[in-house]
Amino acid sequence: MNLQSYPNAPLEVLVREICSVLKREIQPTQTNQASTSFHCARKCSESTLVRTVQHITKYAPCTVECLGVSLIYLKRIKDSSPEGFVNHQTIEQLYVVGVMIASKYYDDLCYNNSVFSRILSIPKPDLRVLEIEYLRRIKFDCSFSREEFIHLSNKMLHGAFSEKTGYFSLTKRVFELLYPQSKSLTTSSRSQAQQKPRPRDVEKWRAENPPQNKVIPVPKAAPTTTVG
Repeated sequence: MNLQSYPNAPLEVLVREICSVLKREIQPTQTNQASTSFHCARKCSESTLVRTVQHITKYAPCTVECLGVSLIYLKRIKDSSPEGFVNHQTIEQLYVVGVMIASKYYDDLCYNNSVFSRILSIPKPDLRVLEIEYLRRIKFDCSFSREEFIHLSNKMLHGAFSEKTGYFSLTKRVFELLYPQSKSLTTSSRSQAQQKPRPRDVEKWRAENPPQNKVIPVPKAAPTTTVG
C-alpha cells in the first residue's frame, strides 16, 4: 500500500495518532547532556512535529507500515539511551531517519539516500552520518516481531482517540490497514470472538442439519417437427 494512494481521511487520523505517540515519548532535556548529530539548534514544537509527519506521509517513497516501524525503533533508542536523549531537540530527526531505515529494511522497493535527502531537506553527508549513528543505537537490529506490532497498535488505538471521541471506527480501520495480520485487543474484537461459534456448536449444527441430496430436474427437450 503506497502512501500516495492512501485515503485522505484515515491518513489524517494516522498522522495525529503518530504525533500523539511521539509526544508521549519525549523526555525532559537534561542540562548536562552531550550534544549529538540528532540534536537540532531549535526545539521542535507541536505544530512543527505535525507538519513534519504530514510531509513524510505525503512525499516519502515508502509504505504506510514504515511509519509504525519507525516508532518501534524510537522506543528501542529511548530504552537504550541515557535519560533525556529523546527530547524536543532530537525527536524530529530520530523519527524521519527511522522512517528511511524502516523503508530500506521493510519495503521491497526502496530508494537511496539521495532521494530521502531531497525529501527530508537534510544534506546527503549529514544524512549518512545520522543513518550510521541511528543503526548503532538500535544495535543494527532492524527486525521486529508481530507482538511489537500488536503492542504499538493498541498503544496508538487507546491513545488520543477512543470510542468516546467518535473517531474509533475510523481509527480501527486505519490499524486494520496498517496491521492486517494483527488482532488488537479492542472491545469490538472481543465481542466478535465471543460470537464466533465453537467447534462443538458447529458439529451440533451439522448433526441437526444434515446435507440433503437435492434432485436437479432435467429440462425436457423441445419437440422436433419433421417436414415431409
